[in-house]
Amino acid sequence: EAPADTQKTAAIAILRSAGVRPVTIEDDTVVLTFRYPYHKEQIEKPENQQVAKKIISNFLGRPCQVRCILEDNHLVRAALKMGAEVTSVEEK
Repeated sequence: EAPADTQKTAAIAILRSAGVRPVTIEDDTVVLTFRYPYHKEQIEKPENQQVAKKIISNFLGRPCQVRCILEDNHLVRAALKMGAEVTSVEEK
């Protein structure tokens, strides 16, 4: 459950419905993948970035940063090659 003060924000709507997936954690940074540039750009806005950090930090139980990448990205391919797993796939 997301913290109460984040539940009616644009960021939570994007995180819940835009096919966003965590790919890896690098030190204190959670890397999220996005299918579409628009959703990535929206979460990268400072106000949405703060909400995303708060939600993920709350879930992990420790402070973290958030980095956003597009699915078709060399980092995603590299993570998959190193053993990362896709946790879900949405069909259109």
